Amino acid sequence: MCNSLEAAEYLTSIANKDFVPLNSFMVQNLLYVAQAHSLIKNGEPLFHEDFLAQEDGPYLPYVKTFYKFDGDFILIASLSVDDLIAKRHKKILEEIYNIYKEAYSDGYVVYDSGKALIKLREAIKACAAWINAFFNKNNKLIEKDEIKKSFQNRKNYFYA
Repeated sequence: MCNSLEAAEYLTSIANKDFVPLNSFMVQNLLYVAQAHSLIKNGEPLFHEDFLAQEDGPYLPYVKTFYKFDGDFILIASLSVDDLIAKRHKKILEEIYNIYKEAYSDGYVVYDSGKALIKLREAIKACAAWINAFFNKNNKLIEKDEIKKSFQNRKNYFYA
């Protein structure tokens, strides 16, 4: 199992190879969907860290310390994590990234002042897992079981 920062670094490294822009907001969202995909497909989390709910969507505090939410593009992955991540985890990340890449190349991802606008945001914010955590005044933790339930019956993770 990898940690969330290794997963973020792996996503940014493959995006860099393809010259596909990826900002901090999209890294967090793609990690959230990848976590759901891993829970559904492999029956295990991609990483142990838990997401918290904020107004813009889910975020991982550990990743947020390295990738600030300023809308800037992430150009270079700073860690070499290729050898640190198991093949089954790479496959999960690559599957989710490829959906994003296809949406980007088809024009579904539009950049406006450095902010990524994609239906992914609406899909995530329509999830019961995010809604329940965001409106809980005492605990903003998004439970892994709730993430799995929220995405389990979707044909496409990127649409509500």
